[in-house]
This record gives sequence, C-alpha cells and structure tokens, in this order.
Amino acid sequence: MIKLKIKNFGPIINGYENLRTDDFFDVSKCSVFIGEQGTGKSTIAKLISTLLWLEKDIIQKRRDFSQFKTEDFIKLCKNQKINGYFKTETYLCYQSYIFDFEYKESKFSITQKNDLSKYNGKKVMYIPSERNLISALEDVDEISGLPYTLQSTYEEFIKASKKLGEKKKKLPLNGFEYSYNKAINTGFIEDINNNSIVKLSASSSGLQSFAPLFLISDYLSKSVTEDFFDKIANFSSKEKEYAKELIKSHFPELFEDKAEQVLEKFERAISVGLNSDFTESEKTILMSHLSSILNICFANIVEEPEQNLYPSSQIEVTKFLISCLNENVRNSLLITTHSPFVLSTLNNLLYASKIDSKQIENQYKIDAKFCSAFLVQNGNIIDIFDRENQMIDTTVINDCATLLNQQFDDLYNEEVENA
Repeated sequence: MIKLKIKNFGPIINGYENLRTDDFFDVSKCSVFIGEQGTGKSTIAKLISTLLWLEKDIIQKRRDFSQFKTEDFIKLCKNQKINGYFKTETYLCYQSYIFDFEYKESKFSITQKNDLSKYNGKKVMYIPSERNLISALEDVDEISGLPYTLQSTYEEFIKASKKLGEKKKKLPLNGFEYSYNKAINTGFIEDINNNSIVKLSASSSGLQSFAPLFLISDYLSKSVTEDFFDKIANFSSKEKEYAKELIKSHFPELFEDKAEQVLEKFERAISVGLNSDFTESEKTILMSHLSSILNICFANIVEEPEQNLYPSSQIEVTKFLISCLNENVRNSLLITTHSPFVLSTLNNLLYASKIDSKQIENQYKIDAKFCSAFLVQNGNIIDIFDRENQMIDTTVINDCATLLNQQFDDLYNEEVENA
C-alpha cells in the first residue's frame, strides 16, 4: 500500500487532514476519487501515476537517484501537465515499501528504505478522459505534439489491437465486437444485433471512449504474467546478467539440490525464451525473484470510466475494471468519477464480497480492506469510505438527486397553490 500527503499543489490546498495519520491517506489496491470538475481528482491521479512511474524507472533501470534533481522531478510532472501546480508552500510526500519521495520547501528528495529487489515491477497505465480522441481521429500516429498521456494510450491501444490478430473481441456492451485490420491500421465496431459494421472512428461516442479503455485494460491485465519469459529473452546482455545474479543469489534457499538443474533451465529461458521445461512452482519462484526488473502486475489509473456511456453500460464497465483488477493479486486500480452508478456498482460488489454472495461471480467482488474512497472538495481530500458498513458513502454524490427532487416538490406545490 502507498501513502500520500499533498498540500498546496494545484487545486489541492489543505489536502487530507487527519492527526492520527499525520495527514497521509492510503492509496489502496482499489481507490476511488469523486468530486466536482476542477476540484483536483485528476491532479491526484496524475501525481500518483508520475510517482509510481518514477519509482519503477529508478529501480528497473538501476538509476543513481542521488543525481535526480528537483528540476528533473518538475520536468517529469510536465508529462502529466501538472508542472505548473507547484507553489512556494507546496508539500508532497509519497511513501512506498521501497522509497520515500518528498517535495518540501521547493526541493525534491529521495530516501531508500528497503532492498530494491523487494519491488514488485508494475506496468503503470494512465488512461485519460480524452481517450475518445484516439478513436475518433484517423491516422493518429501521424499527428505530432500529442499530449504524453494520449500518446502512450494510443501506443498501448495499438499493441492490444495487434495482439488480437484476426480475432474479434466481444465488448461487454449489448452485443458489440471490436476487430482490427492491421493492413490499414484501423479498428472496427460490429453491431451483432443489427449485423452492421463501422469504423471505430464512425461509431458512437460511448464506444469510442470505451474501446481503448477496454482493449488496453484487458490486454495489460493479462500480458504482465503471460509474456514473462518472452520479456526475459528480449533483455539486453547487461539485463540478462543482472537477472542471473538475482536468481543465483537465491538458489541455495529456493532449490537446494536442484540449483544446478534449474540454472540450466534458466540459461535457456533467458537465451531463447523457452520455459516449457519449468515446473509451475519453479516459474512462480523465478517470477517472484525477478519481480524488481520485470512487470508482474498492472497499475491501472482511469479517468471517468463512465464517459459517454448509458447507466447500464456504466455498470458493466465498472464490473469489467474490477475483473481486470482481480486478474492478479498485485494489480491495482484507481478511478476518478462523477457517476453515482459507478459508486453504487462498487458498493454492490463490496457487499457481495462481504456476504460471499452466489449471485455475483468472484471475479467481480472487492474486499473492503483493499478499497478506499475520497471526496475532493474545496481544496480538501475527505475520506468517504464507511469502514463499519464496508461501503462507500454515496450520499455526497446523491445530494444532487435530493436537490432536484426538492425542487420538483416546490414546483408542484406552487402549481397546486396557483390552481
């Protein structure tokens, strides 16, 4: 679990205020941020993605972080367009198992707390709300100057599309399928119910928003483990030697009298990617001890998953994201949302886990101990997860419905009085 403290950064002023935690809040396995537009939900999400990526980059590329300067950190924040959010009073602190990152009095510092080999490598993906642009526009790869998040989203979308080959991918949205034509670099949406097919760029805004989110999340939630040995084979000579060093250092305790035999298998694996002669237990052990240099999990950060979708489709996209989260015990999910349907769906999945319901499949359930939820409002970050009931407090977002109902009642009373 990651802990974060934010003060005077962009629209976040006081941040999370809690004496017991010294104003740190938990970024859990499943984290949700809600609030009105412009209050700082995306600011928090972008900052977290930047810090997760920085930690990964230092560890996996074995960088000398003592040379990492304050201007390097601010330059890194430029990728997420939050480099202009720093103030004289800005205070940021990120605490993970391996590092503490701190920005204080206009200076950035890094403190190592644990052995880098204990790090779990993760694919960090930020899927922005502008994602429908890469669906709506054709020849995106020929457009220069795309924002970093859109460019990386497009690249992963194309990778996921190409992975399909000639296959079609069923979308969990009322009978739609996605396919990709590599020859013309174009995605297509097929409406099975009406037996029609159109380019993704000509499909509805909801499908244009959902298709990249779906393909990327589905692809990355699976590929982090499926492609493990392929990635080893593509290592540079230096990376292969480092991988062997990590494994050899644990051979005596892990494999005992089989150490020499497993080392021979490992040599073949890093040479040509072969892994068929590994036992499942050997694969698991090798993956765990190479976790610092390879991605073995997926950190999915999604802005407004409900974007342009009908309420019933918002339910399905929420369930889908949770199923991707549950693909791997180390995966994580962070979403920003305005939708009461997203929150209510999450609550149903939390409740299903709590009572071990048979109505909802296990792949969609969330354990409350791995979940957190916050309201971002007036420069504050407010905890809205009810630990006693193990649910998100949705009243903060349902107040609008109450207000509209009250207004309707007032209008009705006015009509009666004037009759």
